[in-house]
Amino acid sequence: MALTRKFLLDKFEAYTIESYHDFCEKHDIEANLENFMTYLIDQGMISHTEIKRNTIRREFDELYPQKEHHKTKTVLTLAERFNVSERSVWNILKEKENEEPLKSNK
Repeated sequence: MALTRKFLLDKFEAYTIESYHDFCEKHDIEANLENFMTYLIDQGMISHTEIKRNTIRREFDELYPQKEHHKTKTVLTLAERFNVSERSVWNILKEKENEEPLKSNK
């Protein structure tokens, strides 16, 4: 089963990169990381929900110490900044706490 998943991932990656390079040639744009991210979003491969979730999580990590480690102040600021409900921000943070942390390659 793991080999099938790996094969599928490898094929998806190869097809996506090939499609991206074709897109860049067609539109005469540079193939770089920023344009690749835009391409993935435009193609619907990265959802608005994931963009919002990841952005709010990162912003929370940066803003929380500035708000004197006060969660409620930080949540209120993020809700206002991104025009979402406080409940949405709390839910996103709750999801983060329940997930296994990503391992850095650094």
